Amino acid sequence: GLALPVFGVASLMLGMGVVRNGPGGAGEQLMSAALITPLVWGLGMAWACADPRLSRTLAVAGVVAALGGLLYLLP
Repeated sequence: GLALPVFGVASLMLGMGVVRNGPGGAGEQLMSAALITPLVWGLGMAWACADPRLSRTLAVAGVVAALGGLLYLLP
């Protein structure tokens, strides 16, 4: 039930971090985010549906979101 919104937010945060401070120029950053975001979202949802423990799912999604936040906040 929570796989879609939890990993959706986490993957979007990671995508925003890549767009802002990813490798390469603006085009490469946008393309990287366009490829990474749905990949992380889909893999995260598949894993969350297969894992019976909600705490592990939320922890992994939190780590992905924190990584995106750190990328976004880097100078």
